Amino acid sequence: MREAARFLRDVVTMRARASVQEVAEEMKAAAVGCIVVVDDRGRPVGLVTDRDLAVRVVANGLRSSEVTAGEVMSQPLITAAPGDSIEAVMARMSANGIRRVPIVRDERVVGLVSLEDLVFELGRDLDDLGEMLSAQFPEVRRGAPSNALRDELRERIAGLAVGLERASERTRKALLRDLDALRERVQRP
Repeated sequence: MREAARFLRDVVTMRARASVQEVAEEMKAAAVGCIVVVDDRGRPVGLVTDRDLAVRVVANGLRSSEVTAGEVMSQPLITAAPGDSIEAVMARMSANGIRRVPIVRDERVVGLVSLEDLVFELGRDLDDLGEMLSAQFPEVRRGAPSNALRDELRERIAGLAVGLERASERTRKALLRDLDALRERVQRP
């Protein structure tokens, strides 16, 4: 089972009292689309995304120097642990309608998973599946795939299908077309 631990990396954090102007400047300097808001003890308490800045500050005509990160952050913060499966993180995203989840260990942010990261992972899984099929193709051409190979492929395809159901509509449609083509190829006698 794949774990969220693969998304451990430096994450931009700021205190809740930082101005939105400071948040935007830090996001620009770090070339990121979000920051994790932490309390005075460094524990994550919220998330500010570029969308939050646009919708909650700019669209309301607020002055970025007069609004704090704590006032516009998304909360409650939905997090994951490094040992959580990618599938569990995707389910959490889907259930909460969010696109980013901080990875937290011992009350400290140690990483961040975005929906884009997960879609990339699903794409890699499809590539791996395709390579596996290609490696097995000579055997498959000589006769029907073995039951073990067919079962393994069906299991991997089912896992991918579950993950794809949680992806964005456009991405999901494209990947599902590829997945259906692979499924048909495997099920042929």
